[in-house]
Amino acid sequence: MRFIERVSAAFRSNKERYFRTRNLHLAVILLAQGFSLVGLNREDRQNHEFAFRKTFELEQTVERFNEKLPIYVEAGRLIYSWKALREKMHSDHN
Repeated sequence: MRFIERVSAAFRSNKERYFRTRNLHLAVILLAQGFSLVGLNREDRQNHEFAFRKTFELEQTVERFNEKLPIYVEAGRLIYSWKALREKMHSDHN
């Protein structure tokens, strides 16, 4: 029983450590802002889930995004982040 409790606690803490989103636009902004992409999970060619290390600053940025408030990102970083994520999404399927 203790083993199950430990495994359950590990999964619970894992959820608390990472922010996950399927929104490509949000993922691009987070990457451009300098947040660490720690995982990319794929269900199929069209459905991807991006995982970022959760921080207070990341949660504030996500909140601003969800409330449609301005988020200022350097244009070059935005374009680089978009290309990097798209490339990672496509290269992982080949």
